[in-house]
Amino acid sequence: DMEKITTEKAMLKPRFGHGGFGIKIYDKNKVILKEKFSTDYILQELLDTTGGVPELGIKGVHDIRSVIINGVIAYAYVRVPKTGLLANLHQGGKAINVTAPNKVVKIIKKIDKYMKVFGDRVYSADFFFSNGEYHLVELNSKPGFDACGKYGFAEEENKFFELFFKKILLKKMG
Repeated sequence: DMEKITTEKAMLKPRFGHGGFGIKIYDKNKVILKEKFSTDYILQELLDTTGGVPELGIKGVHDIRSVIINGVIAYAYVRVPKTGLLANLHQGGKAINVTAPNKVVKIIKKIDKYMKVFGDRVYSADFFFSNGEYHLVELNSKPGFDACGKYGFAEEENKFFELFFKKILLKKMG
């Protein structure tokens, strides 16, 4: 619903997409709704992240991804675009390993209270930092794990697999 978009720019995203493919960014007043705009797409506000994340030392456009296993953050990283506004790694963005900020951790704890209904769970939560606040952008039921290997996050990859093994596999086997 266009009336709910309060930002200058809007994103049209495939509902079941991945890798940032198929995302289109429009000026709010120029959104082309002749796209196949159905339940297969999501129209979303595009918050201004050009101010970076000062507490993490990040300058410019970004998003923050946290990968969660049964309520525990396995690792987090900031994605920074190569150019433009899409920070997705498949679009040429780079990853910077970070510790999830306390405010993000608090939001994830609230989210996970609702996610517990699904039992064992692995998901990611993406955030923008804009106007002094962290904003949840999306949850992903199939988070990509390519940041670890591609960006040399060996310690984070080990933590992820250790958590996955302890919190899910051993539980299922035991």
